[in-house]
Amino acid sequence: MTERLGHYDIVEELGRGGMGVVYKGYEPALTRYVAIKELSPALAHDAMLVERFLREARSMAALNDPHIIQIYFIGQENEQPFFVMEFVDGESLSGVIKRQGRLAVGDALKILRQSALGLATAHDRGVIHRDIKPANLMVLDGELLLIDLAFTQVRPSPWRQAIDLANMMLVLAVRSDSQRVYDRALRQFTVDEVTEAFAAARGLALPSQLRRALRAEGRDVHGEFLRLLPERPRPVKIQRWTFRRVAVTLGAAVVVVLLVLNAARLFANDNTRTPVHVDAFCDEMEAMWLQAQAVPTAELVPCVAPLPVGWSFRLLTVDNGRSTITLNHDRAGPKAINLRFAQTCDTTGATEVAADVPGARRFEGGPIAGTGTILTWYEVFPGGCTTAQLNSRNATPNVLDDLSAEAGRVITFVSRTALAEALDERSDGRLQLNPPS
Repeated sequence: MTERLGHYDIVEELGRGGMGVVYKGYEPALTRYVAIKELSPALAHDAMLVERFLREARSMAALNDPHIIQIYFIGQENEQPFFVMEFVDGESLSGVIKRQGRLAVGDALKILRQSALGLATAHDRGVIHRDIKPANLMVLDGELLLIDLAFTQVRPSPWRQAIDLANMMLVLAVRSDSQRVYDRALRQFTVDEVTEAFAAARGLALPSQLRRALRAEGRDVHGEFLRLLPERPRPVKIQRWTFRRVAVTLGAAVVVVLLVLNAARLFANDNTRTPVHVDAFCDEMEAMWLQAQAVPTAELVPCVAPLPVGWSFRLLTVDNGRSTITLNHDRAGPKAINLRFAQTCDTTGATEVAADVPGARRFEGGPIAGTGTILTWYEVFPGGCTTAQLNSRNATPNVLDDLSAEAGRVITFVSRTALAEALDERSDGRLQLNPPS
């Protein structure tokens, strides 16, 4: 076990998972104990994942709420990223429930109020937790703290915020009362927000520990909340790669699980081309898993980095053996970048240049007359490649210069290893990104 990280002494290991390990530490200068989250060494080589880990820790550090655990320090030791949080020597809500059974009315109401306030603060700042479950709600001297920030996401999509809210309400209702949880939630959230939450909260959108707790309770807690709503949420129909359509709850995570479990059958139709209504940003794991299934040989998967001003995400489509990502630009027009991800690329006529992506070779081609394409570039890596075209309807020199300067920063890559680790963590080891050999 590591003995020291930065200026913190390591006291003991508290737990570990696919994303990393948590230690109890001691800070001699301030004579206090802390909790230290260290990214798994298997993931530390992935620059994009490291940046996401650190960026989201910084965003959580900016949250100032008595019901959200505080982050004290963010750093790296020997290229190993970690962040330091307050150490809470309390008991998880799962432990309280196991010890007490149903919560006393007074305790339940206090926890309901505190959890709703903490969650509302995070959502107001554009941050969601994504792993709300009984073990991640810590109770100390009657006060509740939301802990374990491994899955936090900055700038989340609306459905992710909805799932966060539903998960919190389901956790609190497991050994309490759905009506009280609902009434308390309405003090911080609108009826529409709660309705959207329970349209989304199904399947793998729920952490596995929460799903087990709901099954063990022997009540249809989700159904109890649905009956409290003034109008039952409508299911959303999603097109699958089969001859039938299925109605599923709003939640791209559920779609991805179906794809992972049925990849061979779902991708059997070469003529299918399906828009995926999930952003292809690098922290949208569902979109990344979906693309990885489309090109199962590729060691890297493309994604969209945080976009500069003027850029916007347009569409992700996936079919058998390939996917496409398109981005718009306010001055260049729609489809300013059109990227195709596949197992092979035709780089004939292109010139190899220095590559910025580790493990990849880059080739570039010039403008294509009469098409609006000002640059074509290829990233070739083991098992896959991308072909990207930079297009502009505006031929103004300063627009073209800005586009050319920014194009290389808006598309980046996540390693297949990192995606497999994330899926293993999210599914408690039940799902595998890579098919058995």
